[in-house]
Amino acid sequence: MGSVWHECVIRAMSGAEHASFVMIVPMIKTQEPEVPGVTAVVVVADDLSGACETAAALGGLPVLLGGFDQARPPSYAVDLSTREASAAEHTAGLRHEWDALPAEATLFVKTDSLLRGHLKATLQELVRFGRPVLFSPALPELRRHVRAGTVEVDGVPLHQTDLWARELQPAPTSISELLGEVPHQVLGRELQPGDLIPGQVTVCDIESPAQADRIADIARIRGAILVGASALARALAVRSQASSGPQQSLSGEASVLVVVGSAAGAAIRQLELLCARRGLEPVIVPTSATSGPVEAGKDGPLVALGFEAGEQLDPELGPQLLDSLGVLVARLDRLRRRDLVLIGGETAREILGRLGVRRLDVVREVEPGAVVSIAGERLIATRPGSFGAEDSLLKIVDEMKSIRHDLAKGTSK
Repeated sequence: MGSVWHECVIRAMSGAEHASFVMIVPMIKTQEPEVPGVTAVVVVADDLSGACETAAALGGLPVLLGGFDQARPPSYAVDLSTREASAAEHTAGLRHEWDALPAEATLFVKTDSLLRGHLKATLQELVRFGRPVLFSPALPELRRHVRAGTVEVDGVPLHQTDLWARELQPAPTSISELLGEVPHQVLGRELQPGDLIPGQVTVCDIESPAQADRIADIARIRGAILVGASALARALAVRSQASSGPQQSLSGEASVLVVVGSAAGAAIRQLELLCARRGLEPVIVPTSATSGPVEAGKDGPLVALGFEAGEQLDPELGPQLLDSLGVLVARLDRLRRRDLVLIGGETAREILGRLGVRRLDVVREVEPGAVVSIAGERLIATRPGSFGAEDSLLKIVDEMKSIRHDLAKGTSK
């Protein structure tokens, strides 16, 4: 933005003759508000798939698994892994990252576009930092918008979908219902600078990348903390000192293990299509206390794990389900080292923790929300459970093979 020059034109009429004249006054220099440049961005997420998705949106930031001491570059994403922790544990992690934030960095707090996790506690904690807080859960590329104060998915109000199937409570009917006493306003119009007030959350929709750019610019002028989904994060990418991605090569072919740790109907249908197209019999993980033991697993170049279609999920058994998945994946990994496709953020964190992975170097996003990264000699794809068309897993597996081939030649795209 910066300085703008204006020509002042004065037009007058001369009484009876109705003659007119125009006087051009020399150009006057005025000042518009400068949009501060973004030298560094720190992303804080409550689950791993969200951290990876946002890191990819920002051009390829390294993703650090929180809870471990490790060197931090100027720009990075950190996974607190607090989606299933207590609200107190989550906000403690958030405060820790705020206290460690470099003075020149912009803070982006990645939250779930479907309003899951400790969203209320997150926003309540952020307003205590004394900054304006801008929140947008919109993902226009997935047709997720804020309409009349309600999150809609493909035109359907969130509380009328099955996307909260694993949650212990029903989805909120509106954002205001969820936030309660947290100081906030939900805009039904374009954001203006005066809407961002210290100690208050301002909620807005995003319809396009251009609108996201404008919203992010206003937020930086006002010194706001940005909160939301990757559509808002992308507006920071062109101005940040993001990594250009890992400069690493891999060699040879690798087996692939697909783990679908989501109970969403779409994720289960994706698993069924993958198995049907590739001639696989999936390894079924139990989803209730009455289910039988986990199968010992199968070995092969492509193995798929997931929940049985149509089986009712017991939400109380979330930690037990993750533990079952982690045990089975660790067992399969001992048979042969594999590239991994991990569906669901909690699933990804559980499995990578068991395998000793502490950092992911993002290669690229292969479709919305699906991000391929490198950890040592292994490729790892992560994706939220609620994302993707029915052929999503097929596309991810094929893209991983292509990326491994490119990295073997030293030509990662």
